[in-house]
Amino acid sequence: MADLALRRLVGQRVSVVERVHDYVQLRFSNGDLLNVYNDFSLSGATGGDLATLANCVVEDVQADDRFLTFVFSEKSLQVGLVDAAYRGPEAIEYIAADGGRIVWS
Repeated sequence: MADLALRRLVGQRVSVVERVHDYVQLRFSNGDLLNVYNDFSLSGATGGDLATLANCVVEDVQADDRFLTFVFSEKSLQVGLVDAAYRGPEAIEYIAADGGRIVWS
């Protein structure tokens, strides 16, 4: 059910991508935030540069037992959900513009 919350990001534009201490934060044009704490990979970006996600629109969000994948045009951000991908207690945190918060752990 929590994965369904991430479907709210489909159609949203990434406005800012920033590294904050030991995690990555994606800010969306609608005010939503996504904090990525786990290991991740970025495909389709030159040199894996996260900054290339700025101004990209989320086209799909896919989830299974091993990964959460955020699909953009010609790029995808895949967040690991297996034990080895964790660097702390949380995998990702979604904070909606209205203050709602969901944490994947």
